[in-house]
Amino acid sequence: MHASPGDACDLPADFAEAVCKEVAEDAQFRVSREVDDRAGAALFGLVGEGLDEVPAKQQQARVRSCACVPGSAWLTCLPRYHCLVMSDPVFRSAARFRLGLSVLPDSSVAARCLCGKDLTPAHMMGCKKLNEFVRRRHDFIVHAWRRILQRAGIASSIEPALHLLCRPGTRLRHDDARGDVLAILLAVTALDISVAHPAVAGTCATSLYHLTHAAAEDGWAAGQRDIAKRRKYAENNFRDQFIPLSHETYGRLGKPCMKLLSDLGDIVAAAGRSSKSAFINAAVAELSVAMQRGNEEVFRMYRFNFAKVSGHHFLPGEAVPSALMD
Repeated sequence: MHASPGDACDLPADFAEAVCKEVAEDAQFRVSREVDDRAGAALFGLVGEGLDEVPAKQQQARVRSCACVPGSAWLTCLPRYHCLVMSDPVFRSAARFRLGLSVLPDSSVAARCLCGKDLTPAHMMGCKKLNEFVRRRHDFIVHAWRRILQRAGIASSIEPALHLLCRPGTRLRHDDARGDVLAILLAVTALDISVAHPAVAGTCATSLYHLTHAAAEDGWAAGQRDIAKRRKYAENNFRDQFIPLSHETYGRLGKPCMKLLSDLGDIVAAAGRSSKSAFINAAVAELSVAMQRGNEEVFRMYRFNFAKVSGHHFLPGEAVPSALMD
């Protein structure tokens, strides 16, 4: 918030004053939507100006992915519950990532990843060397969805055995393959949760194709991931309902995510426990914070790798900081 309306920003004073008033009235999501729409419309044409084609498109994809309520909810939600709390390091990293700034020190510009490629945020989001920490981000989001399902009165379990959900006679590529979440909606429903990075790194034809569309179309990365997941589950001949829940790294939700939240909101409203809008707003805020907390796990591995490739006799830090001595 500003010290006074319109202070230290380019917003008109009357608009900034309205923003402050709305926040004071606890209407964070309407404010976030209006700010994103106005700022996005004004700034999108300037993003990437003076950069080469690929960096420019990466910046445009970033802004387009951020310019939505789920991509901004972590900025405006109040930390009333543990699931909405963001530590200072998490908030700082999330802000830098949203603004397109490096999450590493300036001295790391020329650093290279353990895989041999340039150590950049775009590369970091898809590098196979970071699977463990990408998985942690995935788990943050899985648990957020389960809490949302629980509040809607829906039973769920994690890692269902996929062979139990296939039609008889179906052979899976891996017999021990498991899904993400099994939810009991109107039918047994398998939920596959994934995260896609819209500002994809790489200069191959496929990467450039996806980057060009992500820079021009809202939700392209999440939408393409949803299509791929549906194709995968169709090939496996599942007999039960399947819903792909794809997120973008900046927080944007895919259309199936928003459709499921809407359906859950109807269930909650019909039970008289809460209004549909209040339920959806709370769920979006929780998912938005979960994404940023998960991203911090990837950023931590990013910094971990930088230290590892920059010197000798690498010593990792404690996973949980402590004052105890061995």
